[in-house]
Amino acid sequence: MIVLIKLFNRSLAEKVKKLHEVLDDRKLAFNALSAKNALLEADVTVATQQYNDAQNEIKRLQIEKEQLVNQIRREYKQEKDVKKIENIINIYPTKFLIY
Repeated sequence: MIVLIKLFNRSLAEKVKKLHEVLDDRKLAFNALSAKNALLEADVTVATQQYNDAQNEIKRLQIEKEQLVNQIRREYKQEKDVKKIENIINIYPTKFLIY
């Protein structure tokens, strides 16, 4: 009977030891995955910030483009108006003579 108890205790001790080894291996794997996850989350945060910065730059450039287009339109209209006036003056030069 004592021999059976010793065998059972030894077998149980071996199983407990193996379970501890498996647990330690799983802890290591979990810690490695947790570290990798933390790095990936940091990468996602950086990528998100870069995306937001790019979106803001695109919006800024679109506004700047609109302003330039409007400025060019105004300048073009002004040139057209000046040319119209010059044409009128050339067509009727005597009406615009200053005495």
